[in-house]
Amino acid sequence: MPLKYYVFTYGCQMNKNDSEFLKGLLDDYGLQETGQYIKADLIILNTCAVRENAERKVYGRLHELNHYRQQHHTRQKIAVCGCMPQYLQEDLLKKAPFIDYIWGVNNIMDISQYLENRLPLQEQIKRLRKC
Repeated sequence: MPLKYYVFTYGCQMNKNDSEFLKGLLDDYGLQETGQYIKADLIILNTCAVRENAERKVYGRLHELNHYRQQHHTRQKIAVCGCMPQYLQEDLLKKAPFIDYIWGVNNIMDISQYLENRLPLQEQIKRLRKC
């Protein structure tokens, strides 16, 4: 049975396009999209760092997801991609240290490496900073 994923999209039209591109990569990789995040093995938040309201929503959603994961003892993985990791990585990791995967807009094509190799978060951050 294939792993399931769910993508939350925050911000501008470009983020919506990036989310569609990301979904295509995940589908090609063999994952299956689900319409309910509680059924997902991988939950991705595609973020915006330009709009302050979007940032607040992302932090709120991250804490909600982590709370759900702890309450229900799920093995869901939480990923954050897009502008926030690209530009606000230190703040993001300080406020949400429970994130499993993180990548910016410039290394979205590396998603299979993140999932296959189970790169430690510190290695993901190094790759993010190189972009």
